[in-house]
Amino acid sequence: MDSRSAWLVLRRLGWSTLGLGFVTLAACGGGGSSSSNIEVGGLAAQAPVAAKIVVQPVKADGPIASLTRSAELPQDVSQLRMRASASASAVQSAQVQLDPLTAQKKALIEQKGKVTWPPAASAAVPTLVGVGRDIDATVNDAATAQLLLWNDSIANGRVAAIHFSTPDAKGVRLGVRVSSLPLGTTLRFYAAGSPTLFEVSGQQVLASIQRNLDAGESGDAAHTYWSPDLGGEEVTLEIEVPAGTPIDQIQIAVPRLTHVFDRLDTATIVKSLGSASVCTLDVSCTHAYDTESKSVARMTFVKDGDGYACTGTLVNDKASSGTPYFLSAYHCISTQAAASSITTDWFYRSSQCGSVILSDAVRTLAGGATLLLANADTDTAFMVLNGMPPPGAVYAAWSATPPAVGSDVFGLHHPYADLQKYSTGKVIDYFECIAHNTDGNCTFASVSTSTAHFMEVLWGQGPVQPGSSGSGVFATSNGTTVLVGQLFGGAASCTNAIAVYGRFDVAYNAGMSQWLNAPANGRIPIYRFFNTANLTHFYTGSAAERDRVRSTMLQYNYEGIAFYAYTDASTGATGLERFFNSKTGAHFYTINADEAASVRTNNPTYSDEGKSWYANTGATAGATAMYRFYNRLTETHFYTINSAERDAILRTSSATFNYDGIAYYAWTGP
Repeated sequence: MDSRSAWLVLRRLGWSTLGLGFVTLAACGGGGSSSSNIEVGGLAAQAPVAAKIVVQPVKADGPIASLTRSAELPQDVSQLRMRASASASAVQSAQVQLDPLTAQKKALIEQKGKVTWPPAASAAVPTLVGVGRDIDATVNDAATAQLLLWNDSIANGRVAAIHFSTPDAKGVRLGVRVSSLPLGTTLRFYAAGSPTLFEVSGQQVLASIQRNLDAGESGDAAHTYWSPDLGGEEVTLEIEVPAGTPIDQIQIAVPRLTHVFDRLDTATIVKSLGSASVCTLDVSCTHAYDTESKSVARMTFVKDGDGYACTGTLVNDKASSGTPYFLSAYHCISTQAAASSITTDWFYRSSQCGSVILSDAVRTLAGGATLLLANADTDTAFMVLNGMPPPGAVYAAWSATPPAVGSDVFGLHHPYADLQKYSTGKVIDYFECIAHNTDGNCTFASVSTSTAHFMEVLWGQGPVQPGSSGSGVFATSNGTTVLVGQLFGGAASCTNAIAVYGRFDVAYNAGMSQWLNAPANGRIPIYRFFNTANLTHFYTGSAAERDRVRSTMLQYNYEGIAFYAYTDASTGATGLERFFNSKTGAHFYTINADEAASVRTNNPTYSDEGKSWYANTGATAGATAMYRFYNRLTETHFYTINSAERDAILRTSSATFNYDGIAYYAWTGP
């Protein structure tokens, strides 16, 4: 043992701040190398994995993934639109205005957002950036329906809007609770004075809700879709439905919003914190981390109505498949409902060294994530983003070998939701949480590498702070810069900055390997459109066809990725035949060879366009049922993999749709 004390107590979600003392750490045994093989997991699960993590030592030459860049990968369609091109430029809207925050509420927010030390004092990490507020005017479906003033839309449908304002807010996120959305619905969110709006299809909203339900979420949390923060103290929710849609099929409410009280577009927050912020290091002041910087995103999300910020890292898999795996901390994201609310900000750096002006390169991705593994043992939240990161983002390399004590490391993070910073230091010990205390603290002891779930880092330059939580720590392995852990907590000081990181290799062995070590599966996204002219849906697995339809066939509303399928039969999947019906102007898809042959023989208005994609005829290899309906009015078929959407049609539209049952099996993720 050295002269340091025997135990470290770090409050879960807790930090130290300057002026309140410095905590010494344990050193009852050093790190060491290990020597057993890696066990690779099986198929990916649809719901979060929360099994107990057991440390499994690895060989020094264990698995490693190289980095790749998103520019090499296909991109999805941005959900940001120019307002002039949307239907909503002059929609009459109802007005809902909340009262200003009371002095008592402001004091509560201030106290809740404080981060202090020692652990007996209050703490709040991830960093709090917004507070939930109840909305009486739209508390339920009936109250909301009374406020919707329906007008004719330019697409021959109907459109209505509600304007929400909460004085003194720096941003607003609406919690839209959904009971029912008819086919072809589009939701839009926009702020006063902004030239852009955020647009999301009803299909995408229901898909988010389905992910929550599949993960075991229930109640309002499962059925709530959180809008992105567009800045300012007001936001408008607009709803557009196709022609002929019964208005009573719109069953939504907005019982709660998140009042963002800190500006998230400048460094104002950090500059007000004191001397710790003075010694944070601007990543724009060095080129040493230019590549890894592009794998790091600021992450904002909602828990129990309140808004928070953490940091996460885009992670490559060994197959370099382009699947947007994203790593952060369990104490940030522990539920699918929280994951569904995630918005990520990429290239969130200063415009130049030392500036507090945000770079023009910043790009925002909304749409949330699917939580794959959530575990407190290494404070790991491992997920896959529901959209593709922007061009220029980098998928970080990683190693399933722990760095030796004494190894040089660096971290990239967003302290207090600020512009990206970096830290440099060394691994100085390995820790184990030997006791979870009743107040949320964790008592750590220094142990050997073979049994530790955490590593201790001493920063020589640049502390980490709340909001840095979940950020990656990088080391060098065989000449390659690799991710080796994610931030749990620490003690922030300009002279003695300590941080504790959950071990990437332990979490990898405990479950992440089933995704990161898997071979490329060859699945592609299948995109969905709604044709406002004939009220039918169109599906395509071709990004080029998707873009051509969007640019040349304006009657088609893009509804996002509907599901995933294969491009060929190499996995044993069966091809779907695609037909075009010249009578209805719609497409028909079937996996049944006999049905396809019958259509060719007996239906001269159908032209065979060949195989579109490949799927399964049974529930194997993690496939999910695809449900088929026949619309008697349009004489066309509709397909959905979303059981919530299926149930809504059965509940509200049985007079129009015949339910055909399960057509085939596809996949809800890549």
